[in-house]
Amino acid sequence: MKELTAKQIGQLLEIAKNTQQGMGLDEIAFITLMRICRDYVDPSRYPFVPDREKWMIERLNKFRIRFFEKI
Repeated sequence: MKELTAKQIGQLLEIAKNTQQGMGLDEIAFITLMRICRDYVDPSRYPFVPDREKWMIERLNKFRIRFFEKI
């Protein structure tokens, strides 16, 4: 996998910041949501999950319950 340049990293951080502000999430809620998405997109992080869609939905439901007041 190719390394990101400093400019690309800066652009990704800016996109993440804009997304966070646009969604109205606080920092912890946003980081948690991004980790859920990252783990779903990258199967190597949890390779033994048999049903990734069900696993993601369960994690998103827990996220919704935990951060209900903030979203």
